[in-house]
Amino acid sequence: MPKNYEKTYEIIKGDFETAISRINFNISDGAVIYTENPQTAYEFINLVHAKNVFVNTSLLEIEQIEETKNELYVKKKIM
Repeated sequence: MPKNYEKTYEIIKGDFETAISRINFNISDGAVIYTENPQTAYEFINLVHAKNVFVNTSLLEIEQIEETKNELYVKKKIM
């Protein structure tokens, strides 16, 4: 991670759809959900437009993922 990379975060509480909308409003470097429901985790991974998507873990392993010129190809790190 570059030295000048500033980590900022926001904790979003509320219903699932609102959280997904807030995350997707701006493409973020990472998003994490804490859940015991595998279906919720699966939907989160597929609906969130973040570059790093985590389930039941921290954002400490976040990576800088290169932007792509192909709008149909989105690369994610999923943990």
